Amino acid sequence: MNARQLQMVEQERQKLQHELARALPGYRARCVISVARNLLLQGDYFYNGRWCEPMVKSIGAGIYEVWLKDNAIIKS
Repeated sequence: MNARQLQMVEQERQKLQHELARALPGYRARCVISVARNLLLQGDYFYNGRWCEPMVKSIGAGIYEVWLKDNAIIKS
């Protein structure tokens, strides 16, 4: 991949992280394999005090379904 493609994948990953963290529990999004791989390599993350652990499942043809594992909200 060239630099522009990598930048676009990174932007799509960030957009997907924000979308998943803001959505209601049980929300599932779809993305291509490069974005799903980038999301999993990035690992778990915090979003507004909420621990987010992404889960991924292949649904075929290079498309992946992504959702957040149900975790308790961590209080400080």
